[in-house]
Amino acid sequence: MVRVLIGGDSWAVGEWGDYDRTEQQFPNKPAAITHLGLDQYLLDEGFEVFNVAHGGISNKNSIKYLSQRIYEHWDYVFWIQTDPLRNLRDSLQMQRPEYDSKWFEDYEDLIRIQDLLLKTDYSTLNSYAKKIYCIGGCSKLRLNVMQHYPNLDPIVPSFPELITPNFECWEVYCNDHWRIRIDERWDLETITQILVEHNKFDKMHYTSPFFTKGYGHPDRYGHKVLFDYLKTKLGF
Repeated sequence: MVRVLIGGDSWAVGEWGDYDRTEQQFPNKPAAITHLGLDQYLLDEGFEVFNVAHGGISNKNSIKYLSQRIYEHWDYVFWIQTDPLRNLRDSLQMQRPEYDSKWFEDYEDLIRIQDLLLKTDYSTLNSYAKKIYCIGGCSKLRLNVMQHYPNLDPIVPSFPELITPNFECWEVYCNDHWRIRIDERWDLETITQILVEHNKFDKMHYTSPFFTKGYGHPDRYGHKVLFDYLKTKLGF
């Protein structure tokens, strides 16, 4: 039997529906999950799937969960990348109320911080000496950083771009808590660039047919596009 390990955040869990649902449709999944997404399509192929993803977690923590099973035999390992800045949210100096200080200088500095965080995440994944197929979820893979890690295969640089024709994915994910702390401490150019990225995220929900349910997450049909693409690329 083909065995598959999947790690990541909420984008790796499945299709999200209404957050106020009380019934539990799938064991060991949040109640808001209405379809298992990529998992389901792999299961339908007869694969054994073990998913260690959790909604809302950072790359650092998703890699930690992945590491607990990575050394078993897996035919395929998939990791869906989340917002790299969540690593800062999880650190001691960034606990709520977070971001009270001016923790980046300008937009270029924000990108530099993201790349440094991803460099650590990619290095950790690469150290497991396993082929890991990487998918950009609520943040796009940074190919200029990932290219230095031979065990990482950027098979889908951006999930949103894969399923939404002519869509340019955001460079900075602006929907975590830090965005509400952007104020007069930053220059207008920096604030404007951050707003542009935020608007890309909002635009996705108006231009893509696959983001019509849980806000910020692809639905079951988007996951089917992803599955079909992986099947073609990897020859399931």
